[in-house]
Amino acid sequence: MTHAPVFRRMAVPALLLSTFLSTPLPGVRADDPELPGVYWQSTSQASMEMPGIPPMQMAAQSVKVCTPVEWTGPPASGEQERGCASSDFQRDGLKVTWTSVCEVPPVMTGAGEITFADERRAAYTGVIRYASEEGALVVNLTGERLDEGCAHPR
Repeated sequence: MTHAPVFRRMAVPALLLSTFLSTPLPGVRADDPELPGVYWQSTSQASMEMPGIPPMQMAAQSVKVCTPVEWTGPPASGEQERGCASSDFQRDGLKVTWTSVCEVPPVMTGAGEITFADERRAAYTGVIRYASEEGALVVNLTGERLDEGCAHPR
């Protein structure tokens, strides 16, 4: 029995989710007190695990993204375009968590977690774990805050 159709069905969401953070917007000076956002250099790397098939790791992707200075939700991902929605965002000290559901086949449910390196919140590591009937998708995350403000956070 071949698993190629399963790989194809999971590869598209995996590729889209591995591009976890959205396309950046133009930046302006970081020392401008009117700026609502700050740029981050964020990297994501997805891997898929399906029964009976060796794990498949995708290439890491890195993007520069504008986020609010204070996060009130998970990092922007464009996931609404893929039929996904995040909810239950919580902050506990240096850790933020959330849940996610993707309705586009294959239907996936997931949980994300990011931990900031220290009180300055200048760097983070994290992971998003998705599960579906066809297998699991894990997206590892890292990020470093840049010394550059931005006008249109997502």
